[in-house]
Amino acid sequence: MFKNPVAINSEQHSRLRFTPADNFSYARGLNHTPVMAFELEKIAEYYPVVFETSTGLPMAVLGLLKGSNAFLDNDDKWCAPAIPALFSCYPFGLYHGKNDQYVMIMDQSADTLGNKKGKLLYNKQGDGFRMSPLLKDIKARLQAIEKQRLVTNRAFATVAEKGVLAKHQADFTLGDTEHKLRGFSIVDWDKVKQLDSVTLEQWKQNGILALLEAQTASLKNFKVVQKLQQLHLPA
Repeated sequence: MFKNPVAINSEQHSRLRFTPADNFSYARGLNHTPVMAFELEKIAEYYPVVFETSTGLPMAVLGLLKGSNAFLDNDDKWCAPAIPALFSCYPFGLYHGKNDQYVMIMDQSADTLGNKKGKLLYNKQGDGFRMSPLLKDIKARLQAIEKQRLVTNRAFATVAEKGVLAKHQADFTLGDTEHKLRGFSIVDWDKVKQLDSVTLEQWKQNGILALLEAQTASLKNFKVVQKLQQLHLPA
């Protein structure tokens, strides 16, 4: 999604302006995206949610073909009521630097950034510049998402450690062609049932069990993605 990421600083970007995008063209080539724990149940209502096999982290499936987001229409408008949180701050993000420090970055190639239109990222103050209210708000939202990312990582690290995820694949037809979507995992409920009572009670109390149930229920949405993907096929 970030084609040309650069660190934001007042020396180079003091006169740079930002205009919020009216479409999601930057997400056109993404067929999956990470999902935070706090939004998983809502996202699961509209998208298939699966787990990365290597990390156990949840992802929303956006398309069944590589480089294709089936949830965007021909005008790059989003076709579902809920949009994954990681898209809310583009073209801005946080880069994990050394010693657990974070640097705010932006995609310099984004057409929402420029020197003529939009609101300034920095305001002049004396001989220097300070963050504008706009940039402060963006930074706060990025930090909130980062906190949620850490919460999500901790929660699903526990799930992965308990070995209750199983590799899976989705079989589907587009046009006259059979396809297989591989490289992801889902909840193995037989293994969940074999967990000790203490773990199950903890997962019930802290909400992990509800998230796993939402993930399983979301698999029906593969049919939704298949229908949307079919609309993107060449005529």
